[in-house]
Amino acid sequence: MVRPTLLIILLVVAHELSAEPGAYDANEEQKVQAYIKQQQKAGVSPAPSGPNWKPGYTCADLKKFSFKEYCECRYYYVVHGRYYPKQ
Repeated sequence: MVRPTLLIILLVVAHELSAEPGAYDANEEQKVQAYIKQQQKAGVSPAPSGPNWKPGYTCADLKKFSFKEYCECRYYYVVHGRYYPKQ
């Protein structure tokens, strides 16, 4: 039985891999997962949106701006099960 949180993480990873073929980096993914765990453990809510977010983006689109913003988007997705709302 797969836990719901793990399932969401796996779905996010699968989606992001299909969005940018060849862009996967296992070390980067470990850093993202560590960030998400740290935020959850600290009880921090994800930011409601990122400064570079635009409708139609995925979290992968935010990598070009900031790895921190990318991690925060991924955290938002894990918590809410969707990308940021349209602004």
